[in-house]
Amino acid sequence: MNPLLMIAVAILSLPLSACAQLYQPQYSAKSIDAWVVDADTNAPIEGVIVVASWEILAGEMKARSRVMQMKILEMVTDKNGRFYFPAWGPEANPSAFGYMGYGPRLLLFKSEYRYLPLLNAASYTSESGSLRSSDWDGKTIKIQKAASDTSYLESFTNLYYVLDRMLTGEEEPCNWKRAPMVVAAVMKDERRLKERGLPAMSSLTSSLRTNEEYF
Repeated sequence: MNPLLMIAVAILSLPLSACAQLYQPQYSAKSIDAWVVDADTNAPIEGVIVVASWEILAGEMKARSRVMQMKILEMVTDKNGRFYFPAWGPEANPSAFGYMGYGPRLLLFKSEYRYLPLLNAASYTSESGSLRSSDWDGKTIKIQKAASDTSYLESFTNLYYVLDRMLTGEEEPCNWKRAPMVVAAVMKDERRLKERGLPAMSSLTSSLRTNEEYF
């Protein structure tokens, strides 16, 4: 075979090989046990909604995209600021070709605080293997109270974007059923902001209003 042709074939085969290594026919996750405190006072915060999601991705590097959410769970912190997600799995990979990304992704929300998204550190090992764990297990997580209405609205708008993509996307428009607590809390806070003269109409709300089953 022509040497140049051999090199070209080898290069083209690399992405497929990498995808094959990342793909797992089933996945499991370790438990997550952590605490949430106020960033300024270090006092434990009760009532923080924590959403954990494990995404199935496809593609290579910057070109990759989400295929589906394999699992979405939510919990609320207790009076000590603790939340706990039990271990799960093994469960079959719902995709014939997709692989799990840097899962799990955590999202923390409480009214008047800036929402906090948390990811595992990006590395090849965090995307390979069938048993997944969170970098935040056993940690104390600090969330910041919004310093002003402007700061809170900025955070609230960003949260809307994330939830809209996670819970009402075209691929999975009914994912909101898997995280009803955070949806209810966000829509309640939207009404509270409007009553204070701070309108915060969201794409999330618009998406849910088109879903008759929600109402």
